[in-house]
Amino acid sequence: MSISPSRWRPPLAWSRARPCSGNYWTGANSICCVRTPPNPRQDKKRRRLPKSMRRLWAKQHNASFLPFAMIFAPLGEGANASRPVEKRSPAFGTGSRYLDALAVVDDPTPAIQQLDNVTTRKSTASGRGVRAFNPLSRADTQLFQAMMAGEHCIRGLSNADIRTRLEDSPHLRDLAHHPKRQSAKVSRILNRFHTHKLIAKIPRTRRWRVTDHGRRVMAASLCLRDFAFPQLYRNDTAS
Repeated sequence: MSISPSRWRPPLAWSRARPCSGNYWTGANSICCVRTPPNPRQDKKRRRLPKSMRRLWAKQHNASFLPFAMIFAPLGEGANASRPVEKRSPAFGTGSRYLDALAVVDDPTPAIQQLDNVTTRKSTASGRGVRAFNPLSRADTQLFQAMMAGEHCIRGLSNADIRTRLEDSPHLRDLAHHPKRQSAKVSRILNRFHTHKLIAKIPRTRRWRVTDHGRRVMAASLCLRDFAFPQLYRNDTAS
């Protein structure tokens, strides 16, 4: 008894996996291919593939089993429908090869989202605006270097620690003789980093720690300015 291709469904024991250009279902020890002709009612014949053709399929696809004895292939009109099934077998691996190729492609979307996040102006809980960061600017990379200093990894960082790291920088150079104004400016800098979630407060202390998100963003920014950009600039100049 023949079954219309439009009504045929694989048994529940089979698992539907990676449909390619046609309708394919593969199971533990079986394979079925359904090719719908231009008019399903025009031709409902089926044929049973011999064991030699099934062995050929298993050899071409490096399979450790022989496919199911019945491979449903409607014999409709036209040159493509009359071709043997083994000549259309490369279509079985098209989808898997495409998925394997996509698996090794890095998705830059999360990194781009984090870059957009850190370069966008934020607002504090009280509604006060906070400036965005520029990962390539000298002023912001100096702040990143001060936050990423190795001595802050054990006990965290404080206002005094950042003042010591920035005392010779343009951020605090004009306030050398005003310690209170220096402390107030560093407090605003820490608040700016905290609003962008680059640092977090250590509970019950006056110290801060660099978050995992902040470590990734600031390290990528420093690497971009100190290594990636000069190398790309040299390569472009040489070409």
